[in-house]
Amino acid sequence: MLRLRLRILRHSLAARPLAVLVAAALGLGVAALAFYGTLAFLRFLSAYPFAAGVVEVRSLEGLFLVLSAAVLLSALPGALAVLYDSRDLPLLLAWPLPAARVFTLKVVETYAVTALVPTLLTLPVLYALGVFHEAS
Repeated sequence: MLRLRLRILRHSLAARPLAVLVAAALGLGVAALAFYGTLAFLRFLSAYPFAAGVVEVRSLEGLFLVLSAAVLLSALPGALAVLYDSRDLPLLLAWPLPAARVFTLKVVETYAVTALVPTLLTLPVLYALGVFHEAS
């Protein structure tokens, strides 16, 4: 089933290469903006050593709180739509596969739709934090 989903993804991406390039360019632009914006913010905070640590930690906590809320609020309707509005669910349940495997695939599909984008938006911020603190 996973191979089928990956094949569908590959064919849909190959059908619209210009849209894929535009989306990739926008994604890289947002990631670069998040990375360099975080570095600039941390450099600005380093000028105030008394409050820099507290503001840095609270800002990171706020980022995780907002992204967690965004994932939760987008995952609930997404999960309900994937499980109950899915047109392929009767076909998948008719296959000679255990029902647990079908629902595991649906959970992974829901995660890929809802939580992948906030996760990818968080990674440049965390990488910038590591670069600023010279983590190895």
